[in-house]
Amino acid sequence: MEHAARGARAAGGLTIGLLPGDDPDDANEHIDVAIATGLGHARNAVLARTADGMVALGGGLGTLSEIALALRNRRPTIGIKTWRFDRQDRTEPELPIAENATEALDWLVMSAPHQLDERARSGFRQAFGYPPGAVAVAPGRINIIGEHTDYNEGFVLPAAIDRHIGVALRLRRDARIALRSDRYQASVEFDALPTRRQGNWADYVIGVTREIDQRYDPGPGFDAFVASDIPVGSGLSSSGALDVANAVAMLAARGIELPAVETARLCQAAENGFVGAHTGIMDPFTALTARGGNAILLDCRSMRDEHVPLPDGRFAWLLADSRVRHELALTAYNERRRECEAAATVLGLPSLRDAREADLPGIANPVERRRAQHVVTENSRVLQAADALRRRSPRGLGPLLYASHESLRLDFAVSCRELDCLVELAAGMPQVIGARMMGGGFGGCVLVLVEAGGIDDVEQHLAEGYADEFHKSPEFYRVRSVDGVMPERTT
Repeated sequence: MEHAARGARAAGGLTIGLLPGDDPDDANEHIDVAIATGLGHARNAVLARTADGMVALGGGLGTLSEIALALRNRRPTIGIKTWRFDRQDRTEPELPIAENATEALDWLVMSAPHQLDERARSGFRQAFGYPPGAVAVAPGRINIIGEHTDYNEGFVLPAAIDRHIGVALRLRRDARIALRSDRYQASVEFDALPTRRQGNWADYVIGVTREIDQRYDPGPGFDAFVASDIPVGSGLSSSGALDVANAVAMLAARGIELPAVETARLCQAAENGFVGAHTGIMDPFTALTARGGNAILLDCRSMRDEHVPLPDGRFAWLLADSRVRHELALTAYNERRRECEAAATVLGLPSLRDAREADLPGIANPVERRRAQHVVTENSRVLQAADALRRRSPRGLGPLLYASHESLRLDFAVSCRELDCLVELAAGMPQVIGARMMGGGFGGCVLVLVEAGGIDDVEQHLAEGYADEFHKSPEFYRVRSVDGVMPERTT
């Protein structure tokens, strides 16, 4: 137990000791939070939360060698978020206190979406003084390949990940709207549903609500609380997860049933219309329909989808966040969409989905021709990547990921030096299968497919090389695939 706790402390995390007796003071100096379980000497254990949120299990509930391995690789056997226990207040103050060891243990084995559900419910009760009427939890996503193809009616290959947003809400008897979040300190309140953008996170909630009102009768006001563990601006679709969680909770509260595809279209319409981001349908569709262990091959024209198996445990997905947030990203994103539409018009096509490489010389404008070149070749890479996954050949993804990045850098012109640096550093590591920038561009994350046993070395190499050039460290997220939106829960 002491060995496991020492390893967790070395990993920079929170150690939670599950002690066999009745006295929490029996914990050694390596334990941050002690829980006296009274379960007997055969059941002592240590739960160790590392700095990136991973948790390993050791002692009587798992061997010390297992916890040492889990800590070294940061591969959890149980995933949790921080909690306030009844003995010490070491973590997030907005979370409720566990009343006893049984409640604490129940929390420790909760899945990630259930934790966000509980955080949203607790935050709502603390903010408004009464329980929510409906709660929904939606995941963020990675996009393995297929960037800027969804709004061109092409193909994408996303997967939902274990970062979530939970929305808890209750309808009011009047028209007032009150919004709170554990991510943003400022509260947002309106006498009625706004008709204009506010320029902040509330626009996503307002936009989805307006879309529901336009499709059905206008609804009443509401109170809502948003809990999130998705990094904003990293290209992990925090906005898409917020759209979906809000839509699913609001539809449930109003007693409206809507198929997943229609809910995704509703969310896309909210972003395209009210928010002003001309995004495609990939993000909301993924948050609604994903299956753990699988990516979704989605045809964004027909909306036909196929779940294809992701690489097994010998491989891992690492996200390296450049910590760059360029203000021009949204403007440039919309500009790229206009350029793609112009290229399709020149070719006499409804979208670039129908274009072929042989058609590209017919586009006189060199910028529009390069944009079309990216879309055409990226669609091909998506189909090749899906085939590699079907054949259980994850190493076949490597050249495709690198080619995708080069196309985004040169033809679509949405990369930046920080992203290029991370990809170049990753390419120099033998444990890396492939890497590319991910998301709309101009900052955010690089997606790296890596041999699981080499992830620590890769992370260190990227951190050191990035710091040498930019004098700051990237953030790293080790993610795994999960199911889509947790079914709404009403109270």
